[in-house]
Amino acid sequence: MKKTMLFATVLLQFFLFAGCVVEPSESVDQDRIFTNYELFYDKNENKTYAKVTFRFGNALGTLLQLGGTSEVKFNNDRLDYQSLGFYEKVYPGLVTAGTFAFKDAKGTVYTNATPTMRAVDFPNTNLSVPRNASFTLNFTGEPLAAGENVGVLIGTELFLQINANTNSVNLSSNQLAKLNPGPYAAVMDRYRISDISQKPSAGGAVTVKYRTGNKNIQITN
Repeated sequence: MKKTMLFATVLLQFFLFAGCVVEPSESVDQDRIFTNYELFYDKNENKTYAKVTFRFGNALGTLLQLGGTSEVKFNNDRLDYQSLGFYEKVYPGLVTAGTFAFKDAKGTVYTNATPTMRAVDFPNTNLSVPRNASFTLNFTGEPLAAGENVGVLIGTELFLQINANTNSVNLSSNQLAKLNPGPYAAVMDRYRISDISQKPSAGGAVTVKYRTGNKNIQITN
């Protein structure tokens, strides 16, 4: 349940970026900066995104923009500020791991290595899923390790697998029944959300996420 809530929080933060007030980081207590790091590979684009969001107090606090001598880097590359309130650098191809370094306005440096990202993929077959019964969707790649999760998004429905030593996601009949029959481009993410060792007292987290190529799925009656 904790992992499910963490994943939901990450999704919520994505939708909260637009329209949020952004404050300069040097105007707040540096020990109250919450740091959220993410390393995300999208196979559809064959690009890896190193991304950092700073908030005041907690994961849903006011967005912060670094000022003064503050900076954030990934593998020693400086991340650029984006208009939606986060810092990012885009790399071609797959980057499975790396190290983030954040220097605050007082000159304190927090360094955190990411876990290693692991691949996932849909089965290499045509998928036709009936909406009136549960369906076991097998995925390729190593079985889930403790702390790893797989999420499959079909239309508006998100299906989660949070149990270790598994290679499948249960598509429940209750959720499938909410989808109209027809074709869908399904999205599959394999991700791990972990605590970080070096952080201000407000805390922080690091996410590594691998998104495989979208898969055409037919939902049938």
